[in-house]
Amino acid sequence: MFNRLIHRLEIRQFRYFVGIVEARSLTRAAALLNIAQPALSQQMTQLEDILGIKLLDRSRLGVQPTQAGHALYAHAQAILRLVGETNDIVAGNGQMISGRVRLALPSSLAMMLAPPLLHRMREQYAGIKLEIYESPSGYLAALLLDERVDMSILVEKPTLGTATAVHLIEERLFFVTAAASLEGRAKRTISLQAAAGHPLVLTTRATTLRQILDREFENVGVVPDVRAEVSSIPTMLWLVEDGLGGTIVPGSALARVSRNSRLSACLIEPAIRRTATLAISHVASLSPACTAVQDTLVDVVGGLVAANRWPGAKLSDSQGAAANDT
Repeated sequence: MFNRLIHRLEIRQFRYFVGIVEARSLTRAAALLNIAQPALSQQMTQLEDILGIKLLDRSRLGVQPTQAGHALYAHAQAILRLVGETNDIVAGNGQMISGRVRLALPSSLAMMLAPPLLHRMREQYAGIKLEIYESPSGYLAALLLDERVDMSILVEKPTLGTATAVHLIEERLFFVTAAASLEGRAKRTISLQAAAGHPLVLTTRATTLRQILDREFENVGVVPDVRAEVSSIPTMLWLVEDGLGGTIVPGSALARVSRNSRLSACLIEPAIRRTATLAISHVASLSPACTAVQDTLVDVVGGLVAANRWPGAKLSDSQGAAANDT
């Protein structure tokens, strides 16, 4: 009985702590949480005593989390979400997996994966609410580490921190132009040096794609003629279609090109590849809903590659081995 009481107290303290951080005021938080302010302050003092570290800085301007408080805030949000999902599972007698899962994707991968993944989830797991967050790839690891998403597809060599990783895919880069251009009509491959000689629309330096390209441009000793920088690959392709210049994108971005006769793509030779890894928060990995999304995502990726619907892509070695075992 004592242990059960302590467990309830800890969950309540997490809820109170999250409320204070979001309200930025003990007074506002107490009103929103329907608890007297002295009692709320006492609960936070007890939480700090249990953890042995200061979590909140109080001043006449309000309440701010300390560095440790920021870390606890993300963790507490995840714990409270899992508690809510546990209630949903129990209410459904375990017959249907349910809950909310937040997945972050770079825009190119969202173009390839979002439609088939959402269709498959709706068919197989109607009780799961999958939320997709599209962001420049340079920001995706931070979203995961701050527990603002449950899982994220990261490219190149991500810093995973406390997350676990599933290697998904390797994909090649393509040079894309308006189909009416000479390159669009005549070439199946192009060198990076030749591509750099054309006016280019590239992603911003907040993306790992741009970091890869800048490194490769330096390796071959060329300075690209960059006419515009855009964080969104779909917008970038609109600009290419409108004649502003060519661009360089991974094969996943060609999900749009294959359905658009006004754009044409050719492989970069020698090959330039980038890798994609599914990273999952350790807390989120405990959720049956997150496990279901992970398994479905891996299956969708494998299906797209097997059906030759993902240009220039191959499964990572671990994924290929897994596919051969099934």
